[in-house]
Amino acid sequence: LKRARARSGCQASRAALAVGGPGVIARTITLDASLSDTDILKRIVEDADRYVPYPLDEVAIDFEVRGLSEQHPEQAEVLLVACRKNDIDRLRAVLEAACLEPTAVEPEGQALERMFELLEPQLDRQAGELVVAVADIGATTTTLWVLVDGRAVFSRGQPFGGRELVKNIRERYSLPCRQAEDAARRGDLTTDFAEAVLRPFNEEAARHLVRSLRFLYSSTHYSHIDRILLIGGAAATKGLPHTLQNALQAPASVVDPFAGMSVSTRADAESLAADAPALALCCGLAMRSLR
Repeated sequence: LKRARARSGCQASRAALAVGGPGVIARTITLDASLSDTDILKRIVEDADRYVPYPLDEVAIDFEVRGLSEQHPEQAEVLLVACRKNDIDRLRAVLEAACLEPTAVEPEGQALERMFELLEPQLDRQAGELVVAVADIGATTTTLWVLVDGRAVFSRGQPFGGRELVKNIRERYSLPCRQAEDAARRGDLTTDFAEAVLRPFNEEAARHLVRSLRFLYSSTHYSHIDRILLIGGAAATKGLPHTLQNALQAPASVVDPFAGMSVSTRADAESLAADAPALALCCGLAMRSLR
């Protein structure tokens, strides 16, 4: 983080954090719309055993009133979020070591929803709900998010990511880590690279996402997706959108959250475009200041 700030010339001293993984609990509950914020927090704490499987002194809890329920206008939809304090403390320590002041912590799903606001006008949609699967393919974890009309309703992570591709390249071609990472990004190492390395990785990514979608279909009333959007460091792997489109039976594309934004002359536009999918959640966090 220190090196990144120095290279970019960024003068910002504050930062927002997103937390994710199985230790984060985010669920929407309904409460009487007449309750004040104080009353809502009191009710949540009283009923914490129903929502949070950890001792209360080990977790940070917060909530956001998201509006009235469409089915029951006298009820308010409240997003309840809980996370282990130790997880937040570790992230806070990283920021402070980089001379940054942490100002907010939110679940990854909220950052994703905010980022999606930029993309939704670009999507062709028919009448009815827009059900979008967002596949976040990171270094070690692949998370499938499902957004319905811009609201995150489902997420499931699995231990698989771009590091697997880099590992396979290193072992097959005896390359150091940095060169293997560059090869993974370019996708053009040798004539047999696409068939021997890229195709197996893309197919394995598809299998993980298919399993997550089956879990969605079996545990919710949703039975289809309209679009697949790819984010994360490995999202731009050559051939991956095509493989996922065939496996998941929906149009697939790589996300550029900066499309339509003007880019500072101090920024390297080519590098920003290459890294854009990996910065999707960061973009959602940065948009907090625009609210």
